[in-house]
Amino acid sequence: MIMSMSRIQLISAVLSSEKAVKKILQTSPVVGMSCKGANLGQKGGSIYLIVVSTPDDGVYVFDVRRDRNIVLDGGLVRLLQSTDVLKVIHNCGPDSATLHFEFGVKLRNCFDTQVAYRVILEQQGLPPRVTSFPNLCAVYHIQLYQPTAQLQQLLKDDQNVWARRPITKDMLNTAAADVIPLTSCLHRQLSSELLEESMEWFDVLCEENRQSYIFYNSVAKRRKQRKDLTFTKELQDSPVMKLTDTQRHFVRGSVTEGRN
Repeated sequence: MIMSMSRIQLISAVLSSEKAVKKILQTSPVVGMSCKGANLGQKGGSIYLIVVSTPDDGVYVFDVRRDRNIVLDGGLVRLLQSTDVLKVIHNCGPDSATLHFEFGVKLRNCFDTQVAYRVILEQQGLPPRVTSFPNLCAVYHIQLYQPTAQLQQLLKDDQNVWARRPITKDMLNTAAADVIPLTSCLHRQLSSELLEESMEWFDVLCEENRQSYIFYNSVAKRRKQRKDLTFTKELQDSPVMKLTDTQRHFVRGSVTEGRN
């Protein structure tokens, strides 16, 4: 699947944000979402852009670096905290924590694609693993937009690259590429592969990941206890695991939980 670039709207003022959020809330029960910034999930981290995709191939780039009031006065908080609109995010933990600490916003109603993929692997008898967004897209044959060589270098060298203004077309396309597959393919595909009996576990893990950088120590302790119990059981039940070709395809590029 080749990802087509959608209509991208750059939102940098409270009034335009109010209009965009109102439209999204009225027309989009599911959105893709990603935050761009520096040190997301860490103490002192900052969000510069909040990027949202909609099922009708629209992308809204909210420039909160230009005007922080967009989040509260511009109504973006209504979307982020809405229990009616599902937010599809890959690894929601860092975004959730930075929204919480920087803006006092509690991200609600999330479908975490990293968590969904982990549960799908567990359904196949594999141990907990995490995967990056590019690797997940590769598994489902989604060809992502490739930034220019100059922007790729900046993304490696400058942690504040998303604070640069003016925002270039290349930056907009790159930001959009991180949300378009969420609504155009991944949510539908992953939802279809999650078994009904796995949904309660999936919901638990999504909420745990949402809190993982906010209540880091308690979540880390809970994960370690669960990992120790799981490891002991695996040794008892199956000391050596031989992967099938299908399992090898799905775990390619992923790492064990706690290393990503």
